Amino acid sequence: MAKKSSDDSGVAVKRGLKTKIQQGRKPGRAPVGYLNTMIKEKGSNEVLVDPQRFEQVKRMWQMMLTGNYTAPQILKIANEEWKFKTKPTKPFPDGCALSKSHIYSIFTNPFYYGWFWYGIPKELYKGSHEPMITEEEFDRVQKLLGRDGRPRSKEHRFAFTGLMRCGNCEATITAEEKIKRQKNGNVHYYVYYHCTRKKDENCAEKLVRLEDLNAQID
Repeated sequence: MAKKSSDDSGVAVKRGLKTKIQQGRKPGRAPVGYLNTMIKEKGSNEVLVDPQRFEQVKRMWQMMLTGNYTAPQILKIANEEWKFKTKPTKPFPDGCALSKSHIYSIFTNPFYYGWFWYGIPKELYKGSHEPMITEEEFDRVQKLLGRDGRPRSKEHRFAFTGLMRCGNCEATITAEEKIKRQKNGNVHYYVYYHCTRKKDENCAEKLVRLEDLNAQID
């Protein structure tokens, strides 16, 4: 009975999270510049604009978009000239200055143009919160940072390349990402491994999805 109760609770939590995501509400803590509402009813909280920090974070994006500032320079200006502080938490009741990881997490988070990552493997969902920038502006900043224009999940990305060879022709194995965009706006990323065919252009081995490869390795 205890096991069944635990299983039922788990199913209810997953159902609640799925509903929340479909409504465009990101589970978890809101990033810098936004606030979570504190509604007592679980699952009813939303993400709102932080009136004290939203415009300052937006100004950081605008500075980055000019191409005249690097992320560390913006970090220094925010901390030393603006005296920027994050929202108060129990460990830091007065808030704290931005760190280097903070500034890069801001400039690489799709949340700021209205989307968010969630799930394992990570998938991109459209949010209902107010965007701070446009998708085009986000892509431009990624290029300024030397990254791909579109956000990508880095977790376990191409982890097995270099560790194995094709069982048919013994050529090396490579990997690539495929993107699937649904009509409802959701974006799914898939990783496939396949033979490079450097030893045999006609190698008959097909693509293998990362999930299937993980199962084989396990």
